[in-house]
Amino acid sequence: MMRQAPGRILMVLKAKQKELNITDDQIEKIKNLVDTSEEKMVEMQNANNLIQLELKKLLQDRDNLDYDKIKATLSKASGNRHDMFIQRLKVREEINNILTPEQRDALKEMGKDRMRSRRFYPRGERFQCFRRFREPVKK
Repeated sequence: MMRQAPGRILMVLKAKQKELNITDDQIEKIKNLVDTSEEKMVEMQNANNLIQLELKKLLQDRDNLDYDKIKATLSKASGNRHDMFIQRLKVREEINNILTPEQRDALKEMGKDRMRSRRFYPRGERFQCFRRFREPVKK
């Protein structure tokens, strides 16, 4: 469950609040955390969009490509993506710190149950569900 976006985990926690014994205070702390995180992520995404635009401008003139500038721009974009990833990890860790160990375990178990409820198809069996793949092609 914690692999999902912080906004998504907040929705799940609100929906399962009684089942997981989550207090209103915990929900409020997580909500504030998610709100500030989403603001930072929007700023980072905007910065990433500007970097992509800069890269697009550098690549438009195919005759006079400046490989050093392109490399620097790609490095900036990569660093920005790394920062976004680290930000998501920090938010997940802070949410984990707000929840009690029992709540974390219950949340993990809910995620496992959800994965078990999905239908798993061994190799090649998935296509057997569809009639057109079971029947031989008629010429």
